Amino acid sequence: MEQVLDHHMFEFPLEIGLVKDGKMTIETVELNKHAGNFEIKSKERPDSIVLDPNHWALFEKVQNP
Repeated sequence: MEQVLDHHMFEFPLEIGLVKDGKMTIETVELNKHAGNFEIKSKERPDSIVLDPNHWALFEKVQNP
């Protein structure tokens, strides 16, 4: 994750939904740096991952080129 604002850094919990076989498990990570990596341990590889599944945060998802 990377925050692209130069003048301020936001610190907040971000929910991440792990979807497996149609069921979602929500994990929460604390965002407290401009950039960094985090790891979520799971017994199985999820079918998909959903950032902010309950729409608590306001952000723009940027696609990699």
